Amino acid sequence: MRIVILTTLIFISLKTSANISLFDSQANSKTKWSVLNDTVMGGKSSSRWNNDPSSSFEGILSLANNGGFASVRNNINDLDLSETDGIHIRVKGDGRNYQFRIRSKSFSWADYMYDFQTVNGLQQTFFLPYKDFKSSWRGFSLNFLPSLRGKDITEIGFFLGDKNPGNFKLNIYEISAIDEFEYSKIMYKESLTNPDYLPKLYHKIGNSSFKPLSFIFKTD
Repeated sequence: MRIVILTTLIFISLKTSANISLFDSQANSKTKWSVLNDTVMGGKSSSRWNNDPSSSFEGILSLANNGGFASVRNNINDLDLSETDGIHIRVKGDGRNYQFRIRSKSFSWADYMYDFQTVNGLQQTFFLPYKDFKSSWRGFSLNFLPSLRGKDITEIGFFLGDKNPGNFKLNIYEISAIDEFEYSKIMYKESLTNPDYLPKLYHKIGNSSFKPLSFIFKTD
């Protein structure tokens, strides 16, 4: 498996890759994130973006008054992500199912979302291809909208609405917009520094086909 991954790395090294940082907990600890909870419709959930001691989206989810969601978002309207294929995130969760959400300038009233399942206390990385994001508006699926494109992205955020009341916390270490080739290099690097696993390789040499992966690290 290592030989196959190395062969792929050599192949993609000949390609131009894109890696644009959207958030880094060490470099961007003072980035402004706005909160949007179910309180806008009478709910009782609460959340915040916390930078002490590490960056996290945390709070209390409540189902009172037909509520049940909490979210944070950040405006990235000034960045050009036209050469990227998806979002790469590195997080540590609490076992809940979260969503990464994106707003597009083409349909600014809709949300493009991607679900990712966390493992309690374990650090994970995810690659979320734009083409696999689902569009919705206030909980209604919008299958007729076109696929998300990097060049249209104006806002990113995290959302929780898993219908499980109680405390939650998602540590966020890194968010970046990357292409598939860049993610293959990240995957190979992690396979060398984390001997507990050998990730399955889905990148096909000479083909852009790529499947989302999740890696779990037993580190803080």
